Amino acid sequence: MTRVLLRLTVPVQICYFEVGRPQVYGRNNMRTSDTMNRHAATIMIFAITLSACTTVSRTASNPVEARWVGRSAGEFFAKYSPPISDSTEGSTTVYNWRGGYNRIKQQNGRSTSVSCSAKIIVSDNYIIRDITIVSDRPGATSSSYCTELLANGGV
Repeated sequence: MTRVLLRLTVPVQICYFEVGRPQVYGRNNMRTSDTMNRHAATIMIFAITLSACTTVSRTASNPVEARWVGRSAGEFFAKYSPPISDSTEGSTTVYNWRGGYNRIKQQNGRSTSVSCSAKIIVSDNYIIRDITIVSDRPGATSSSYCTELLANGGV
């Protein structure tokens, strides 16, 4: 989660326009209606500034990301096996994972040994932020064994 600190400053002199003629009031001698105008203007500026601060969610580029990004890494490792290595990069941890060892019958009728390797980036609260397939083989029903295993819940 990214936090943004906004610091708004109020000028010493504020200019208000009433029926086409400007009137400048110092900070200490403002009238009540001018104070209300100042509060309304401050709230409006704050609202506009706040509306510009939006969170852009990442669109999953494949079915594996769609299933696992945003979920617990513990859930992933419990289901498919622990990672083979890890490294820390700032507040994230990068795990190298290999698993899904299996012997499957492919569409052409041949049996073959398959497995899947992935790089999993996990935030400091152990939530998967990105998952990238590193090595893959053709699956039993598609061109990707990793997709069959990780996106569809197993083969």
